[in-house]
Amino acid sequence: MRYDPRLLAGKAFVFPARPNLPHVASKRSLAALSWTNFFLADMLTGFGPFVSLFLLTRNWTQGEIGVALSVGTVGAMVAQVPAGSLVDALAGKRVITGIGFVGIIASLLMLVWLPFRLPVFVAEALNGVSAAVITPAVAALTLALANQEKLGQRLGENVRSRALGSGLTALLLGSVGGWLGYSSVFYLGAGFGVMAIISMQMIKREDLENAPNRTGAFSAVPKHRQRDTPRRSKDLPRDPGLIAFAVSIMLFQLGNAAVLNIAAHGFTESSGKMAGILVAASIAVPQMIAALISVRLGDLAESWGRRQILMLGFCLLPVRILLFALGGSAWMKVGYQAFDGVTAAVLGLMIPLIVSDVTHDSGRFSLGMGIVGLAVGIGATLSTTIAGYVADNLGDQAAYLTLAGFAVSACVMVWFGLPDTSQRRKRLKADLATA
Repeated sequence: MRYDPRLLAGKAFVFPARPNLPHVASKRSLAALSWTNFFLADMLTGFGPFVSLFLLTRNWTQGEIGVALSVGTVGAMVAQVPAGSLVDALAGKRVITGIGFVGIIASLLMLVWLPFRLPVFVAEALNGVSAAVITPAVAALTLALANQEKLGQRLGENVRSRALGSGLTALLLGSVGGWLGYSSVFYLGAGFGVMAIISMQMIKREDLENAPNRTGAFSAVPKHRQRDTPRRSKDLPRDPGLIAFAVSIMLFQLGNAAVLNIAAHGFTESSGKMAGILVAASIAVPQMIAALISVRLGDLAESWGRRQILMLGFCLLPVRILLFALGGSAWMKVGYQAFDGVTAAVLGLMIPLIVSDVTHDSGRFSLGMGIVGLAVGIGATLSTTIAGYVADNLGDQAAYLTLAGFAVSACVMVWFGLPDTSQRRKRLKADLATA
């Protein structure tokens, strides 16, 4: 397979009005992308802990709630790879993203209107499938709008927008839920979904069309301008860099996914009516931290390398888990969540960045995102199942220690098994520049 060397080397085209400068997307499109991420996070904040609190008020047991949340996770897991392939295949990235937003809005309304076993399971599954479509689709829009050498910074902007959305909305939903009832959380989430659709439609089509002028990523090239066919789908899962990263992420999620669920259960038992506020604060604190550091981490990922930044986020997870295991007051546990802010910023930045390195010349960016998303789903599903079983039989402390073991394994995998993928893209760029 041969590609245009100038295209893959990422060289800028010269524009008469601004000679010797790379073409950049319009401020309107970049702002619209930020607002899309902001409202997307607002919409998704209604799921997770708030679903648990809402269903508890409807006399659901912890076991039934766990099954419902697992249905959503399994739905997302099963849909990851097909959704990634679909996003790669379709030219209209904004259209498929909008369909995903509509799916999440429908699942929010179904939860509040039909809080019974089967409808809740369907709503959770629909949310999982829709999120599996939205994640690679928004990442693909970002890949098309960002300058190649500034991709880390642009992804950091995405993380900041989502973190601000999640943090502010968690505080709002926690307050409103305690005042008006947790059903109001899902109505607000649906409203945020409408705002996300409006924001996404503000991204200019011509900015997406001009993606080859600012990035060498083959996946960012519009379908009608591609001069070659993408790499075969079956080749990507064999890539050693992608395999190592997916295994690392799976181990990380095994340690991470169940931590806040165990803490939320403790809040409900010990704090009564304050549980909603405590859960909201546990979400808001890390999101504010992520918002503060995400753009700087994006810059450092380009200068320090991917593995070093990834290790920073991974190593803080076992520290956070052990602090929860040691105990403390409810508000101390909220403080422990500050570590999760760094971890969340690192993951939100590094997943699309490393996948873009691995798939730079293949045209399978969204499929790569789907494969990593599948690893996230497997880890999250096993985490909640294993931690729930251990907590029921041996107590919360034992569950925390089990999760810490998985977290340490993830750190070992990153350090010894994951190459620095940025060097791979840079070598490709250098080779093609001299071709």
